[in-house]
Amino acid sequence: MHSPIICEVLRTSQQGDVPESLHRGHIAVVDASGTLLFSLGDPHFRTFARSVLKPFQLAGVIESGAADDFAFSRKELAIMAGSHSGSTSHLEVVEGILSKIGLDETALECGAHMPRDPEQSTLISQGKLRLCQLHDNCSGKNSGMLSICVKNGWDHKNYGSLSHNVQRYVLGKVREILELPRLEDVAFAIDGCGVPTPYLELRTLAMGFARLAGARGSGAGAVRTATRAGAGRSTTRAGSPANGVAVVQGLPCSSSLERVREAMMAYPEMVAGEGRVCTAIIRSTRGRAVAKGGGEGIYCIGDAGKAIGVCLKIEDGSPRAVAPAAIEVMHQLGLLGEKQLEELKDFRTTPVTNHSGAVVGKVSPCFKLEKRN
Repeated sequence: MHSPIICEVLRTSQQGDVPESLHRGHIAVVDASGTLLFSLGDPHFRTFARSVLKPFQLAGVIESGAADDFAFSRKELAIMAGSHSGSTSHLEVVEGILSKIGLDETALECGAHMPRDPEQSTLISQGKLRLCQLHDNCSGKNSGMLSICVKNGWDHKNYGSLSHNVQRYVLGKVREILELPRLEDVAFAIDGCGVPTPYLELRTLAMGFARLAGARGSGAGAVRTATRAGAGRSTTRAGSPANGVAVVQGLPCSSSLERVREAMMAYPEMVAGEGRVCTAIIRSTRGRAVAKGGGEGIYCIGDAGKAIGVCLKIEDGSPRAVAPAAIEVMHQLGLLGEKQLEELKDFRTTPVTNHSGAVVGKVSPCFKLEKRN
């Protein structure tokens, strides 16, 4: 049985727009307890979490005390949760983090790749600037992990190893937030920047983003909600949204998740960069939605108004289908008003151009979410 089609790549002909390629995939929409609300395809589909894990890895930095010990700013926290474009401003923020912890770029083990930022990439191509590990889109995250090492006096060499203290600590916090089994029972691979990435269900990651979106650090009024396994756990939640925000309290690392969310919402340009869908979603929703993408066609969204989370996976890993699918999911869930749809229209349907730059087609979403609860 084929997975459902999420996006069509249409090429314009004399007979109209004709499908040329199809991108299939899966979508899970859940609340903070893991209850499945909507889906498309298989919400239990597994994939490597890649960079959508960054907000939860950053929660580990905060839980460790390193964020407070080194007085990291919201902007610095935001870039630790981000996959930045490698602009001058991004590099300066990462350098600032490393300076605070007494290290420099040579301590990073994330490798380097050509930045997305056009100014930086042009200078590098012209030989006027050295490509370095600061340009890696994960240099913020890696700097955060180094801060834990420095705080605890751990040797930071090979800090990306699954057996290193910093990975065991950070992944332990990820395990709490996402209610994972023992780490020994989770499959791990190596992410692009050299640190471990777990193989997880879309539903699990969607739940994490629901918690990220709605987390509050304290409060009263605990109620029982069902977990994915069907057992009850004590979870503090507000009975109704306050100021447009559905409050979720009493969950693992709630205070830290709240700080992560607030940092990402305060500095969306650090989460990705100009002209990129993550930054555009956070800006357009004015702090209601937090969004984060990852390699091989995975994307997550958390909505603070409803405390729901979304995880989508483009099955063939194609990045070109991600933004149209993400905006369409938000539209179908009623998370975007007309003004926001207008602001995000260039991401919802993206152009296909030829070698001369002429528009000859488009990438367009073509799915309907199925209500599950």
